[in-house]
Amino acid sequence: MVNDGRERFRRVYQPRSAFPLATVLKRGRAKARRAKIRENKFTFLQVWDTNMIETAMKDFYNKDINLMIQAIQMNITEGWSNNIIEWETCPGELLTCPNKFASESIETACDYAYKGVEQDSTLADEYFFSRLPVMEKRIAQAGVSIISNSPVECLGDGMRDNSNWAEEKAKRDRMPGLNLVL
Repeated sequence: MVNDGRERFRRVYQPRSAFPLATVLKRGRAKARRAKIRENKFTFLQVWDTNMIETAMKDFYNKDINLMIQAIQMNITEGWSNNIIEWETCPGELLTCPNKFASESIETACDYAYKGVEQDSTLADEYFFSRLPVMEKRIAQAGVSIISNSPVECLGDGMRDNSNWAEEKAKRDRMPGLNLVL
C-alpha cells in the first residue's frame, strides 16, 4: 500500500458499510444547508457538532468518550504538538479570542464542511472519513484554546478557581511549549 498520508487513518478507522445518508436540502427562499439522516433533518452544524462525534464514538471508540479523549490527547502531544503555541495564543486582548475562534471556524466550514457539497447532493462515507480528522483536530484546538485562556482550571471531572491564572498564563506564554494535561 502506498503511504499517501492517510495510512494511519485507514488503519485506525476501518470503513463502515453504510454511513447514514445526508441530503442537503433547500429550505424556503434561503438556501439553508440542512442534512437528512435517517429521516431526521439536521443543520450542518448539528451534523458536525453531534452526528459525526456520536458516529465516531460508536464506530471507533466503542461508545467510550474516554477512549476518544485519549486519542485526541495523543494527537495533541504527538501529532499536533507544533500547533499548540498557535492554538493557545490570543491576539491582543483576551476579548478578541472569540473573533479568532469564529474566523477559524468559518474557514474550516468553507474549506471542509461545505466544500464539494452541492444543494440536493448526498453525503456518503467519503464525506465522513475525510472530515473526521478535521473534526477531531478542531476539538483539540478548542480544548487547548479554552484551557490556555481561561481563569478556571479544568481538572479531570471537575473545575476549580485558578486564582493565579494570569501569573501561570504569563509563565506559559514565555515557555517554548505547553505541557498539557486534560
